[in-house]
Amino acid sequence: RVQSCKQGIADQVRQERTMLEHKRQTLRERQQRRAKEINETIKTHQSQVMHYKMQERLMQEERLQGETQARLVAEESRRRDAEALVHDMEANEEVLIERLRRTQEAQKLAYEE
Repeated sequence: RVQSCKQGIADQVRQERTMLEHKRQTLRERQQRRAKEINETIKTHQSQVMHYKMQERLMQEERLQGETQARLVAEESRRRDAEALVHDMEANEEVLIERLRRTQEAQKLAYEE
């Protein structure tokens, strides 16, 4: 009778160990799945952050390119205005030189008479 009791206890201990090992394995699997889900969530978030930063950089580059283009257009406009002013001044200078020449000729003729 003691032997059969010992055998029953040993069987019960084996069953409990098997059950405990099964629970441990199930817990490990759950923890691994949870860790995998967390890693995937982190990777997804990192990817979204990188995408957002890339979009921000592209928008910044476009803004800077627009500003540069506007500066170039303004500079070209100022250059054209300056060239037009120089052209007008040169034309005015020619008129004034011609007037001076006529005045000097008139004075010379008046002096000679």
